[in-house]
Amino acid sequence: MEDLATIKVADMRDVDAVTSALLPVVAAKQYGHEDVLARAIAEACLYTFSEAPAAPKLDVDNIRTVRLLGGSIDQSRMMGGMVLPNLPANDVLHVSPARVLILTCGLEASSSETKGTVLIRSAEELTRFTRGEEQSFGDEIAAIAHTGVNVIFAGGSISEIARHYLSRENMMGVSVGSKFDLRRLAKTAGATALVRVGPPTAEEIGECSAVNVEEVGGKKVLVVEKMAGRVATVVLRGATESLLEDCERTVDETVNTVKTLCGDPRLVPGAGAAEMAMAAKVAGFGGKVGGLEQYAVRKFAEALEVFPRTLAENAGQDAVRTVSLLRERWMSDVKCGVGVDIEGGDVCDVMGERPVLDVFATKKNAMRLAVSAALTILKVDQIIMAKEAGGPKLRAPQKDVE
Repeated sequence: MEDLATIKVADMRDVDAVTSALLPVVAAKQYGHEDVLARAIAEACLYTFSEAPAAPKLDVDNIRTVRLLGGSIDQSRMMGGMVLPNLPANDVLHVSPARVLILTCGLEASSSETKGTVLIRSAEELTRFTRGEEQSFGDEIAAIAHTGVNVIFAGGSISEIARHYLSRENMMGVSVGSKFDLRRLAKTAGATALVRVGPPTAEEIGECSAVNVEEVGGKKVLVVEKMAGRVATVVLRGATESLLEDCERTVDETVNTVKTLCGDPRLVPGAGAAEMAMAAKVAGFGGKVGGLEQYAVRKFAEALEVFPRTLAENAGQDAVRTVSLLRERWMSDVKCGVGVDIEGGDVCDVMGERPVLDVFATKKNAMRLAVSAALTILKVDQIIMAKEAGGPKLRAPQKDVE
């Protein structure tokens, strides 16, 4: 397989080169939408790369996805920064530059940890007590605003009185229900998540260039731009939740493919071409091996042909005819570069205008693990039958003897 890995991504910072390598990966899961999704994923990954001349290194935690129900997959796109479906709880919709405070709790008036009883004799006393609590909470919000914080992300709900004081101090308050989003916000903004409401220190405050409410395909989202850590978001659109879930899984798997390419950018021909090339070489080697070992080598070569045969069957083609054509071409020329053509039928040149390429590292590991699993099974010479699950069986009731 090393001989087949003659192709590599020329520049991992070139979005066109990375997109070309990701097209077959996305097409295997979202056929027909690979152009849009592969481009968006490539742009998102390149956005999070470290600055040149450092080698490109990808942290998969810096790529996140947001599912917005409605529209079509072709409306999906990449946006720099974090995109959250949570909108501000008050009427402040734009903050620039933003100094961020992150709370793991809700933003509401704190209650005393000690239990006690308050005796209220009249409506006036109730009003004074309530105003005292509100004034105390307002002083806390004012103290937070005095530190320079103008955006608060809370892990719980934001009360009505909190919205009032936030608007009075011209601060934005956002309720984020996902603890994973809070962690990512804290990490990328350089902030420390606090467990209680109170004025933070300078080290606990995060920074970003802007926090805006934008409209994406008719849906309003919150965009946190240019944070301390480089984060990108792939905004997915789709008609159903199940379709969006499939697209999200596709994005996760494709991002891991980019991470693999950062370590080893080599590629091999896809569409069953690499397997047929290995089958042709193994079959040629089998003709030089004598004795019973020759049959094992030839069977290994036949096993490699299962890949293109399965592709042909899934495409509705005559698998026997397709594999025979591939075998004929590869036996005559070990560098012909032909594979299964799922659109036009029969075979095609996988290195044509739209090359079909597979990641070399993934293909190599899959082949090694498959061979290891087969050898493990062949080493088993005894099978132990498991007993039936459950405790001891109850004795059958004895019949009365007359």
